[in-house]
Amino acid sequence: MAKKENNVASESESESKSESEYESDDDDEIDQHLTRLNKKDKLMMLKFIEKIGEQNETKEELLIKKIKCLEKLTKEHEKLKCSHASLVKSYENLSIEQTHTINSLSCV
Repeated sequence: MAKKENNVASESESESKSESEYESDDDDEIDQHLTRLNKKDKLMMLKFIEKIGEQNETKEELLIKKIKCLEKLTKEHEKLKCSHASLVKSYENLSIEQTHTINSLSCV
């Protein structure tokens, strides 16, 4: 049993080590590519990164607007559900009254 637990622990440690190694390998590879770029290419890269950041901000703003709109529509939907329930209840009451009226008229 102890061997199995040790194996499981060592496997999870090796998995976490390999993930961090992959991340550092990626960072190293990126750094190597960046050092090879000339000044003009580095400036172009920075512009791309800025554009991506601006697009992300724009997407976030749109999501916030959509969320606010959905919240507003949800509130409106709740109001309409309440109105609908009230109208259904009124209809049922009127239907019952009509039935009573018809019955009382038929007796006369």
